[in-house]
Amino acid sequence: MMAGPGPGPARQPARVPPPHRTGDADTDRAWDADHRSGATTDDRQLVDAVLGGDRDAFRRIVEREGSSVVSACTRVLGDRGEAEDISQEAFVIAYRSLGTWRADGPLGAWIA
Repeated sequence: MMAGPGPGPARQPARVPPPHRTGDADTDRAWDADHRSGATTDDRQLVDAVLGGDRDAFRRIVEREGSSVVSACTRVLGDRGEAEDISQEAFVIAYRSLGTWRADGPLGAWIA
């Protein structure tokens, strides 16, 4: 007895359209790219600003992502003080490596 073909191709989830279209092709493409990659336009703008020499932009990244990075480190290390120290190191490394961020996911996840 011959075995039949295996299960068919995996079902692709339905593409969820954006809640609205602006009518501006560039804006709509940016929305699609942001939601497909997980990165946001704000992430890209902040990274571009930092890479352009804007230190205030990096401060905004630290303020925005700091608590989630500390929380992630605390979950791993189990010690809040140690997590705060490691988080500082993570931001120093992120600052030095920011040019390597590919925007294929949220900036905060890349830092953490």
